[in-house]
Amino acid sequence: MRIQHALLAAGVALVAALPIRAQDDPLKLENLKTPTSPAFVILGVEPTSVERPTTPRAFALSLYSASQTSSGVIPENYAAEFAPFWMRRQPQVTWESYFEDPTPGLAQTFSVSLATKSLVAGADSSTGVGIGIRATPVVGHASARADSLAHLLDDLQDTRLDLLDSLRTARIANNTVRMEFWQGHLHKNATDAQSVAEKLQANDERVGLRLELAGALAGQYPGNDFQAGKIGSAGAWGTVAYRLENPSMDLLMVGRYLRNKGDAEQNVWDVGGRAVLLYERFSGSVEWVARSASDPEGPGPGGQPALESGNRVVGLLEYRATDDLYVSFSFGQDYPREGDDRQPLVAILGGQFNFGSKPLISLPNN
Repeated sequence: MRIQHALLAAGVALVAALPIRAQDDPLKLENLKTPTSPAFVILGVEPTSVERPTTPRAFALSLYSASQTSSGVIPENYAAEFAPFWMRRQPQVTWESYFEDPTPGLAQTFSVSLATKSLVAGADSSTGVGIGIRATPVVGHASARADSLAHLLDDLQDTRLDLLDSLRTARIANNTVRMEFWQGHLHKNATDAQSVAEKLQANDERVGLRLELAGALAGQYPGNDFQAGKIGSAGAWGTVAYRLENPSMDLLMVGRYLRNKGDAEQNVWDVGGRAVLLYERFSGSVEWVARSASDPEGPGPGGQPALESGNRVVGLLEYRATDDLYVSFSFGQDYPREGDDRQPLVAILGGQFNFGSKPLISLPNN
C-alpha cells in the first residue's frame, strides 16, 4: 500500500513539472474541449459519467462547484490536464494525416491529468488527490463538409500557381495591362482561399466511430494529514462513441471497472450510455448509467461510505463562451451510497479553461 501511495505522489510531482511550450504557427484547428479528466472521474466529480472522446488540448484547467462545501486553500474540485504531444510544434502532422488516419497512434491523443477534491464533514476534513491517463486509439474521420472544403482549398491553391505563372509571363513581356489583370485575379484568389481556410478550421471536428481508453488512481488524506494518506480507489474504463454529421449528434456508451478501497474494499462495474445534441455553441445531453457494486469486504476504519448498486440519470447543458472557455451545468440523480436513504443530487456548475495552443497542423497544399 505504501508503494502505491509513493507512486501516486511521484506521479503528481512528475506531471506538475511538465513544461508548457507555446506554439507560434498561425494555423490552428478548432477542437472540442478536453473532456472531464480521468483524475476527476476517479474522485467522483463527474458532470457527466459518459464523456465524448476528443483530441486533448496542450493544457486544460477545470473548476467545478458541486453540492458540497469546502474550506482551506485547496480548491474544492480542481483538475489540470496535459497533452505532451501538443506542447510543441508538430510540423510532420499534415491535414491529411490528422484527419484521414482513423488510428493516428496513442501519442497524439495521450494525456495526463491531476485533480483535487476537498470535503468537509462536521469537524472532519479530508482531501482526495487523483492522477489519471487517457488515450484515443480510434478517432473517427473528417466530415463530408471538411473534405469538401479541403478539396476546394486544394483547387484554389493550384489555381494560384497557374496565376503566378501567368503573371511571370506578363512581367517578362513587360505587359502592364496583363500584369494588372493577373494581379487582380491573384488578389481575389487569396481572398477566396483565406475564406475557405477559415471555414475549414471551423469544421474540423471528426465524425464516425471513436474509442477512448482511460485509467486513474486516487489517494485519500483524512484530516489533511499526508502521513495518513492511502489509496482510495483505482479504475479503468472505455468509451465508444459515434458522431452523426446530420443531425449533429453524439451517441456514446461506457463500460467502467472501479476498485473501491475507501471504507471497505469492493468491486464496482458501471455500464451506460449518453445522447448529445449539438447546436452551434450549445450542447444538451441526457445520460443513464447503471452501477453494480459487490458487498464490502469488511468494515475497515473511517473513509467514505461503501458504494451501492443503483442508477445515475443526469442532464447536462454546455455552452462554448469562447474557443478557450466552456461553461457547463449538470443536474440529476447520482449513484446511491450505503446508509443514505436519499437519492443523491447531482448539481454541478463548472467551467473549463483551455491554455496553450490547439493542435497545429499544415493545411492542404500549404
